[in-house]
Amino acid sequence: MNWYQKIKLAGLPVIKERVFRKKLNKLGCFLNRSRGSHQIWNCPGGRILTIPFHGAGDMNPGTIQKIITQDLGMNIRDFLNL
Repeated sequence: MNWYQKIKLAGLPVIKERVFRKKLNKLGCFLNRSRGSHQIWNCPGGRILTIPFHGAGDMNPGTIQKIITQDLGMNIRDFLNL
């Protein structure tokens, strides 16, 4: 079993990159700049997020969890229900 299957079994969400961007926009975040495969987003409260985007595929569930819980300070379920 690879790392992706282990994370999926742990119940972490698998989200498409475009869906993740739409949810950030709903929170009031906006894209500040993009360079290479990373985007810099500004969010309310002065938070700045650096998010990897590598095309139109799925984001790494571990990265999603880190951004939602540590960077945004939200519950994963609340973020997914936006």
